[in-house]
Amino acid sequence: MNKSNRSMSGRFAKTMRVPVAGALGVLITAKLKGTIPELAPLLNALKKHRFYIADEVFKKALILVHEK
Repeated sequence: MNKSNRSMSGRFAKTMRVPVAGALGVLITAKLKGTIPELAPLLNALKKHRFYIADEVFKKALILVHEK
């Protein structure tokens, strides 16, 4: 899906009042609900495969889920 399609689908979801979450949001939710045991290894795996996560966002995500 290209950027144009993502923004169009995001606008549609907003119109329909459907919550939108990115990959990081989904992983944080999974950790907080106990679906995954740890967030850090998954974030590191994403970064290894060239998924960009700013260092500050990475740190804040770990703090949010009480891993740091």
